Amino acid sequence: MNSIKPLTEEDRSSTEVSQNSIECPECETQCDTSTAKDGEVVCEECYTVLGQVIHRNRAPIYSPEDTQKLRTGGKVDLTRVNNGIGTGQSPAGIWKFDYNPHNSPDESRLQMELSDVEHFGNILNLESYEITTAKKLYRQARSAGLIKGRSCDGFVTVCLLIAIRKSTRPVPLAVDDVLEQTPATREQYWSARSVIQRELHVGIKPLRPGDLLAKVNRKINIPYRVETHAKALLERWEAEGINFTANPETRAGVALILAYEGENVENAPSQRGISDYLGVGESTLSKNKQRLKDLSQ
Repeated sequence: MNSIKPLTEEDRSSTEVSQNSIECPECETQCDTSTAKDGEVVCEECYTVLGQVIHRNRAPIYSPEDTQKLRTGGKVDLTRVNNGIGTGQSPAGIWKFDYNPHNSPDESRLQMELSDVEHFGNILNLESYEITTAKKLYRQARSAGLIKGRSCDGFVTVCLLIAIRKSTRPVPLAVDDVLEQTPATREQYWSARSVIQRELHVGIKPLRPGDLLAKVNRKINIPYRVETHAKALLERWEAEGINFTANPETRAGVALILAYEGENVENAPSQRGISDYLGVGESTLSKNKQRLKDLSQ
């Protein structure tokens, strides 16, 4: 159905609009709107332009406020996968989220964020109690208003790492191990970490170099005597206050290299291999190994 786009208040003050005709304000002739050409209604008598024909496929705009009522495209509900339409992802690659139409928008958003915690916790092979601890901390941070205006990904990563460090798992995870599996950037992680530590007074238990030996042991099966030797070196350095580096990964790597050398183990892993297992540069291990020797003299 066709209709006429309204004129200005001045133009339409003396204009009567009907469904199929309009009265010319100049000569008062009733003009048939169905005869409009090129989208314009022109009086056949005095050739006054009366208005434009528009197709009513959307609400006509009478004022700037009316533009808020317009909608283009289909409705995309991000709480449902809908076979990936509007999300850019396939259903198999999206976390599980149980949508509840009775929840408020804020509650639905919280459930989505907690689903992220569970999703990335499963990727990291965390135990259920570790994921529960991370969710509890995330709820606490959100209730305190700490997440508003900040990256949710950063807080998800921090909450997971805190839960990991609080657990009794034999093989700990370093910061890089967690960041590799979550979408948070390092800047987002440190921002969220500082906020949680400052506002909630929850710190992240630091890694001890001895804990990292278990991480390497899972990859290269360190001989028992080498592991014992490395742990003894770490304990002696701590007792004597030899702080050649504060990085626990570097301390563990140097201790492991010296332990292999001291035990004369055949087929020992290369320094390059140990650096890869611990996520430390090979040159960093070499420099700190020499620094340790200089401090020991």
